Amino acid sequence: MAQFYSYLWLRRDTTPYYAGKGSGRRAFINADHGVHCPASDSRILVFMHATEAEAFESEKSFIRWFGRKDLGTGCLRNRTDGGDAPINQGPATRQKQSAAAKRRAQTPEGLAHLRRVGRMSKPLRSEEHRRHLSESHLGHIPSAEQLLHQSLAQKGKPKPPRSAEHRRRLSESQKARWVKKRLFLP
Repeated sequence: MAQFYSYLWLRRDTTPYYAGKGSGRRAFINADHGVHCPASDSRILVFMHATEAEAFESEKSFIRWFGRKDLGTGCLRNRTDGGDAPINQGPATRQKQSAAAKRRAQTPEGLAHLRRVGRMSKPLRSEEHRRHLSESHLGHIPSAEQLLHQSLAQKGKPKPPRSAEHRRRLSESQKARWVKKRLFLP
């Protein structure tokens, strides 16, 4: 089951500039917002909610409270009053949307678009850039443990048990990430 939340994106001076509703990684990506996500996750405030409807209401409350720049009522760059994103649709609706998208992709315009997207997604690297990438690993000498792990991974066998020190470092790293990403602390 998805966990829903509302969120605020903050400027460097900690004033909010965008309010939204999401689940998963929505608050941490630029897609479909119309404004850019803050450079630092520490400038994203997340407020967890039990239901999607509560998250929508919270988003609308934030927009009412802080106001919209385009209407001259406040500081947020939102272009709507919130709560207008589609609530999770049923499987039948998703199948209809999928079929329509596939039909559009088969038109001459759709095929041309797919070719353009395909060309844009391939990295254009100069000869100098490729040489730099190749040379950047020349001085690296892998440890015996790294070589063993790589060898076993290529053979499809399970990796040997990690040392206590290695497990401790992995645990600390994951805990730090969890605190930062899941609890949304700076």
